[in-house]
Amino acid sequence: VNRALTSASVGDFPSVSLRQLRRSTSNTLTTKLADKELGLATYTDLIDLSKADRIDIKSLGKMKKAELESLATTVLRPDEIEGASVKTLRAKLRDTARGADAIRTRLNQGAFPELSRALQVPTSTGRRGQRALLNAFDEDFGDVVSREKELNKFVKAMNDESAKVTDPFLKQVYKEDAAFSEWSFKMQSVESFQDPLWLAGQDEVVSMLKTIAKGHRGTIEKRLAKLPADTVGELEKDVRTHLRALGGSLTEDAKRAFSDRLLTMRLDLHDAAELGKADFRFDAGRRLKVLIESSGASQGDINNTFKGLRTIVEEGLTPGAERLQAMERTMGADAARELLKARRLTERGGELFMDTIGLPRVLMTTMDMSAMFRQGAVLAFGHPFVFASAAKDAVRTFFHERSAIRLNEALKMGRGTVKLGDKVEDIAALTERLGLYQAPWEAQGSIVSLSTREEGMMSRLARMIPGIKMSERSYILFLNKLRADVADNAIRGWAKSRVPPSENEMKQFIHFVNVATGRGIPGKSLDTILPLMNAAMFSPRLAISRFQVVGETARAFMTPSNRASQLIIKDMLAFTGTNLAALSLGHWAGLWDLEVDPTKADFMKIRIGNTSIDPWAGFKPYATYFARMTEAISKGDFDRLDNIVEQLARSKLAPVPSGIWDAVTGRDFIGRPVKWNTLDFDNAFISRAVPL
Repeated sequence: VNRALTSASVGDFPSVSLRQLRRSTSNTLTTKLADKELGLATYTDLIDLSKADRIDIKSLGKMKKAELESLATTVLRPDEIEGASVKTLRAKLRDTARGADAIRTRLNQGAFPELSRALQVPTSTGRRGQRALLNAFDEDFGDVVSREKELNKFVKAMNDESAKVTDPFLKQVYKEDAAFSEWSFKMQSVESFQDPLWLAGQDEVVSMLKTIAKGHRGTIEKRLAKLPADTVGELEKDVRTHLRALGGSLTEDAKRAFSDRLLTMRLDLHDAAELGKADFRFDAGRRLKVLIESSGASQGDINNTFKGLRTIVEEGLTPGAERLQAMERTMGADAARELLKARRLTERGGELFMDTIGLPRVLMTTMDMSAMFRQGAVLAFGHPFVFASAAKDAVRTFFHERSAIRLNEALKMGRGTVKLGDKVEDIAALTERLGLYQAPWEAQGSIVSLSTREEGMMSRLARMIPGIKMSERSYILFLNKLRADVADNAIRGWAKSRVPPSENEMKQFIHFVNVATGRGIPGKSLDTILPLMNAAMFSPRLAISRFQVVGETARAFMTPSNRASQLIIKDMLAFTGTNLAALSLGHWAGLWDLEVDPTKADFMKIRIGNTSIDPWAGFKPYATYFARMTEAISKGDFDRLDNIVEQLARSKLAPVPSGIWDAVTGRDFIGRPVKWNTLDFDNAFISRAVPL
C-alpha cells in the first residue's frame, strides 16, 4: 500500500498490480470492504480509501503543524503540501477523509435516488403528502420503522385522493403512485443485488418492458401520428383537463414531464379499449429508473442505458454499441439479453445473418497470432518493449482464460494515475474519455453489437467452435493492451515535462494509436451501415485505417512543433525505416530476393523461393494498385484501369461475397478460371474457411 501511495503521489506507473493492491488494502483498512465491494474497486478507489484510512478527522483539530505535515506527506501530493498553511492542510486532509464515504457508498451500491425525481407527485396531495414521501426515502430521517410510517402516510394521502375523484383516469394516477412508492421502498430494503426481492423486482420490470417492446409502440409523437386528428385532440384535451384538476403549481420542466406521463397513460388506456384488454398499462419506466440509478453506475452509463432502452422499446431496433455496453453494465447481461429478444423479428434475423456470413472469415483469421504483424506492426518498431509485453500476454491469454480475465481487469481498472498539472487522474478513465478504443471482451460472452468487435472476430457463432474462443481473447486483448500501453506511456512521458500536454495533443495521438492498430473510423455517416460493410468486406476498418494513418502522418508533418505530431512522425519513421533497412540488408546479404517495381505483386516483399512475406501491415497492396492505376492512366489504357479497380474491390471482399462473385463470373479476383462442381465442397467452402 505504501508503494502504491508513493507512485500515485507523483502520478507514476502503478508499483503494484491491482490484484496485489486489493489484497493489501483489504488487510490494512480499519473498516473492511466486503468481497463484492473489493471486486468492484478500481486502482484509484483503493488509493483514495487507503489515504482516507490514515486520517482521523477528530484528531485533526488538535494536531500541530509538524504532525499535520508528517501525515500529509503520506496522503497528499508534494505540490499540495508545499507552502500550505496549517488551516489549508487540515482542510485538504478533511476533504480526503470525507471522500472515502462517497466511494464506499458507490461500491456498496446502496445509493437510491431521491424518489421524488422519479415519482411525479400529484400536487393535490398537498405539501404534507410530499413531505411524507421525501421522509420515507431519506435515510437520515430515521430507522426503517419510522420511515415506513412516513411511507404509509403518503400512501394514505394517495388513497384519500383516489376516493374523492370519480374519473377512472385520475384514479389510475393515484393507484400507480401509491403502488410505485411501496414497491420502491421494498427495493431499498435489500442488502445486496443477489437478494431474491431485488431479483424478483428486476425480473418483473424486464417482463413489463418486453411486453411493451413487443408492441413496438413508438414515441408519443409516433403513436399520436397513427390516430385520427379528432382522437388526438380529445386525448390532449383530456390531459390538459387532468393537469388542471390536480391543482397546485409546477415548474415548466416538471409540467412537461408530468404531461408526458399523463399522455402516455391516456394512450395506453385508449389502446386497451381498442384491443379489448382490461389492463394494458405498465408502470415499468419509473421502476426501471429506480433499479438502474441504484446500481452504482456512472451517470454516463445511466443516460446511455435509457437511450438504448428507448431504441428497443419504442422502435424494436438494436441500440448502438456504446448503449448496449452501458445496458450490460447497469442491468446485467442476462436482463439486457432478455430485452434484446423483444426486438423486431427482422432485426434479430438480420443479426443472425451477419453472424452466419461472418463465420468463414473468423475461421480464416483464427488459430494464429496474425494481429501482431497486421494491426500491431505499425507501432511495433517505435515501441518495441511495449509490443513485446503485449505479444507475451497474447500468448499467455491464448492458453489460459484466467490470465485473460486478469489482464482484462487490469486494463480497465489497474493502470494507475497520472499527474497533469495540478490534477491527478485515473489514466484508464482519462484515455477512455479521450477516445482510446478498447474492444469489449468478457470470458462469458457479451451482448454488444458486431460493430464493436475486432474485425477478425465478427461472428458470435464462431465462439461455439473449439479453439475459436481462445484465439478471440488473444486477438482482442493483445490489441487492447498494445493501445493502452502506447497511449499511457506517451501521456506519462509528456506529464513529466514542464508544460503538461493539452487535451488536443492527447486526442490527436490517441486517434493515431486507434487507426495505426487497424481501428479505422468511418465517420458518423457510415457508422450505421458498418455491420453491412463488415458482411461484404474482409476488414473494412483496417482498410479505412490505412488511409487514415497516411492522413494523420501528413497532418503531423504540417505541425511538427506539436508533441503528438512529433511522436507520430517518430513512430512512422521507425516503421518504414526499419522495414526498408531490413529488406535492403537481407537482399544485399543474399538472404532473399527483393522486387522494386511498384506495379509488381511482390513489390517490397521478402521473396524466398515461392514464398512471399509482406511486412507492411496492410499498406503494400494499395501502393501496388495505385501504381498500376497511375501507369494505366498515363498510357490511356482505361479498360485496364477498370480491371484494376475491379480487382482491388474484389480483393477486399469477405469470403462469402467473394465466393458468390467468383461463381457468377467464373474467375477469381486475379483472373484465374474457377470451375466448381455441385458437390465440390473443398472449393466452395473449405478454401474460404481454412485458417490463413
